[in-house]
Amino acid sequence: MPERARPLPIGALHDFGLGRHRCIGEHFAWAELMIAAAVVVSRWRLRHSPGHDAAAVREMFSAHPYPGGLTMTPARR
Repeated sequence: MPERARPLPIGALHDFGLGRHRCIGEHFAWAELMIAAAVVVSRWRLRHSPGHDAAAVREMFSAHPYPGGLTMTPARR
């Protein structure tokens, strides 16, 4: 209900949790992400699509899609 909605406090959402409730697969997930990113950047050159600039985001890094979508143009190396 919109009248009961309130903003979440800073730091309320974390991808892998915090403290003793931390995800046991966090280290594996980050390692897998780094390997996948290394494969992509070794085979593709990513450039900003025409008319789209990089936008600064004031939030903590998290593994979710950016609301503006992917504004990159891939080209084979």
